[in-house]
Amino acid sequence: MIMKKTLFLLLVALLTTCCLKAQEQGDLNFSFLGGVILSDLTGSKDAETKVGVGYGINLFYGFTDLLAAGLDVSVDRLGAHSVVTDKNMNLRYISVTPTLKLYATKWLAFHAGPQFNFLNSARMNGISFWNQTRKFGVSLPVGVSFEPNLKLFDDDDTLIFDVRFQFGLTHANRSGIIADDLHSNALMISIGYKFNFLE
Repeated sequence: MIMKKTLFLLLVALLTTCCLKAQEQGDLNFSFLGGVILSDLTGSKDAETKVGVGYGINLFYGFTDLLAAGLDVSVDRLGAHSVVTDKNMNLRYISVTPTLKLYATKWLAFHAGPQFNFLNSARMNGISFWNQTRKFGVSLPVGVSFEPNLKLFDDDDTLIFDVRFQFGLTHANRSGIIADDLHSNALMISIGYKFNFLE
C-alpha cells in the first residue's frame, strides 16, 4: 500500500512539473505509437479475448487550437482465442484511418474516424484460414489521448498515452462460413512520441 501511494505521488509530481503544450493552429505533427491490443470476435461462443500488439505512424495538422485532422497507418494483430482448440486465431491487418482529434484541454484530446482494414495474414496454430476471412473491413476506433510535453529531446515534442476502443462495423468472416455475424472488436493501449514539424 505504501509503495502504491509513493508511485502515485511521484507520477503526480512528474505531471505537474512538466510543461503542457496546447495544440495550436498550423501545427504539423508526426508521431509513432505502439502498444498492447485486447481483441475478440463477437458473434461466436468459441471466441475469447486474446492479447496482441499494434504499432503505427500518424500525421496530424492543427486547423485550430482545438481541432486537428490527420491520417493513421498501423499494423494491428487482432483475432481471438478459441475455446474449443485452445489456440489463438490471429488476424493481422494493415489499417488506414482518417482521424479527427478534438482537444478538450491543453493535454487531453478525443479522437475518432473510420478505419479501413486490409487483411495481411489469417492463421491459427500455424495453419492459414485465409479463405474463410474477409480481406477488407471497416471499423470505428474511438479514443482519448493524453499528451504531456515532457521535453525529452525538444521543447515542442510530446509523449502520447493513447487508449482507444475499435468497433468492427463489417463481418470479419466470409458470408456463409463459420457464422455470418463475426465482428472484430479491440481495446488498444499505446504509448508514443510526437514530433512537431511546423508551428
